[in-house]
Amino acid sequence: METKKLLLILAVIVGIYVLILTFNKPKIYSNVSFLKIIDLKSVKEINIKNNDEEITIIKKELWSMTQPYNYKANNSELEELLEKLSKVKLYGPLTSKEELYYKFEIHPTTSATFTLKGDKNISILTGKTTMDFSGTFIKFKDSKEIYEAKGIFPFDFKKTSMDLIHKGIVESDIDKIKSYEIEYQKKEISDSKDNEGKWQKSYSEQIINTIKDIKFNKIEIKEIKEEPIIKINLKTIEYEEIIKIYKKCKNYTIAKKENLLTLDEFHSKKVDTLIDTIKNFNEKKVQ
Repeated sequence: METKKLLLILAVIVGIYVLILTFNKPKIYSNVSFLKIIDLKSVKEINIKNNDEEITIIKKELWSMTQPYNYKANNSELEELLEKLSKVKLYGPLTSKEELYYKFEIHPTTSATFTLKGDKNISILTGKTTMDFSGTFIKFKDSKEIYEAKGIFPFDFKKTSMDLIHKGIVESDIDKIKSYEIEYQKKEISDSKDNEGKWQKSYSEQIINTIKDIKFNKIEIKEIKEEPIIKINLKTIEYEEIIKIYKKCKNYTIAKKENLLTLDEFHSKKVDTLIDTIKNFNEKKVQ
């Protein structure tokens, strides 16, 4: 009887051991879609961490960057990235030996980390381009094995904040703007849309389109306490945006929330065009 009990206990132990080995066995991929790993439609947060910065982008109605800057994200760039991921095919494992990681340029403490949060949370350490230049060597952070991700490249995983940020000085959907107020040289112009969604003043569409086309090439967290040359208040049903424009040498800078946006010469000329439009309106109004 005791022998039977011992055999039964031994069988249970062996069974548990086999289950542990089964669950810990590395997954073998060969032309397996990335969609088997995570449902990309469920992804609500993307995090990219490298030696230079950490980027966090979350999705509500649209994508919004929360780190390192609080600003609208480039939605088309992000949707294109997720579309590319949906077509990725996985192959491997190639190795699980840490002493061989360097051959794939994967370093557990310094490699760029790409994290997706959705129905599952996955983090990927990214290495170099594959030998056939068709993809990237990757390692899932919670496993030891290295795989090939074909159809996506290291620069896709290692996007910078400037790659993924919306560079327009207007974050609202232009069609949703219902009214505006602009202060310039102690004078104010304003307008609102009628019930049919049309601006009541003839110059308003030109003003809004000019503002919409102004883009920045640098962003930093910096507060300015000086009085701006121009102050713009754009209102939608949900919220309002305040844009303060300053002259810095020959180019302009813009304060929005806690951010300072720097314009290049080309987009500074668009600010000059905006000023000319405002001046022309004020001159006609005086006459």
